Amino acid sequence: MQRQVDRRVDVRFPEDVYRAIETVAEQDGAKSHHRSKKTILTPTIVRLVTLGLNSLSDKYPIDLSDNSISNDINDFKTSIAGEISVLRQAVSDLSDKISEIQTDKASNLSDISKESSDKLPIVKTSDESTGGLSSRGLAKELGVSKSTVDRWRTGKCCPSGRNADLFDRWEVKNDRWYQKTSRSC
Repeated sequence: MQRQVDRRVDVRFPEDVYRAIETVAEQDGAKSHHRSKKTILTPTIVRLVTLGLNSLSDKYPIDLSDNSISNDINDFKTSIAGEISVLRQAVSDLSDKISEIQTDKASNLSDISKESSDKLPIVKTSDESTGGLSSRGLAKELGVSKSTVDRWRTGKCCPSGRNADLFDRWEVKNDRWYQKTSRSC
């Protein structure tokens, strides 16, 4: 069995690259030098260079005989894959819970709407002789913003519950809102 020979190399890094390597080493739990207390970067640099060489192995034939680095990489990939699987399941569970809440909320709003449709307040009437209401005026009458009335009018969204019943009592003619003479169902 041939013994691996380590070579000492003096490498100079730009300050930002050095700080990035230092950050990776610290997050990876690198040890500190017993005297200087500085983070020992050599193992991290070797790993980063090896990862870079491995990523280039498709372009250039590179033989890295040290399998320990390869094993570290495979262990890391396996660990990440497990964490991703757990996260996917958590997202799926949250999505199911959100759907359940939305279904319950829609059902409750429908029940409330049915119970209260006969108890709706009578909104002030407006006819063509008085000029109708502007979108802002209708918004004030309904207790919503003008932009909400505009979105309902253009169909970008639809009113629900009590607002649907109130909004259904109105129609627009020439950019003015008029109360319908008969209530549609």
